Amino acid sequence: MLWPSPSCGGDQNQSLTFSHRDIAGVSLLPADSLEAGNKVEVPVAAHDAHPILPAKRRDPEIVDGYWGAKHVMAFRDEQIRAIVEEGRFQDPRVVDYITKVLKSRRDAIGRAWFSQVLPLEAFRIVEGDLTFDDLAVQYGFSSPNQYQFNWFVWHNEAQQKKEVSASRGTALPDTLKSLAVGSYIGCRVALEHADKRSVTVYFRREGENWKLVGISRTTL
Repeated sequence: MLWPSPSCGGDQNQSLTFSHRDIAGVSLLPADSLEAGNKVEVPVAAHDAHPILPAKRRDPEIVDGYWGAKHVMAFRDEQIRAIVEEGRFQDPRVVDYITKVLKSRRDAIGRAWFSQVLPLEAFRIVEGDLTFDDLAVQYGFSSPNQYQFNWFVWHNEAQQKKEVSASRGTALPDTLKSLAVGSYIGCRVALEHADKRSVTVYFRREGENWKLVGISRTTL
């Protein structure tokens, strides 16, 4: 199992190549094939088909590439090693080498794609507060970030939104708490004083709870 290596920008000064010349049974398997300055392009299946999202998505190739990178990053170190061990190599150094290369490729893929979008996941409203996971922070690619929040009411049939004034934090604004069952709301999340990457999430009122029904992302 060898994962595809996307071309990516960013700092590539640190070589990912590991010495393998003295290990019998290991062919040329470099981890430094992620060259800077080329177009990011990984063919994966389309996803995130939500019934209330605006029809147009920005840069679908990058959004789909990010989706694929999430699955690559889901492989834990011990899982990678277990897969390589299935090859039943006689020399344990082969297992060590291939595992190290695949772990580096995994991280390089995640770092490249997570820099193209704002990698926020697992959005939920818990006790009136919006929470989520930042994958870049979770995997050690970024230090904890500061975010800005813009809440709005989403009119689904008209495909229009109405901004809620003075709604900059994670707390659900009072004007949204009183909306009827079946109503839609949304929140745009972006980094404070940073690039144009953002994530807009959509929720529908179901009883006393808010169900996530849509996600839209902008890229660099």
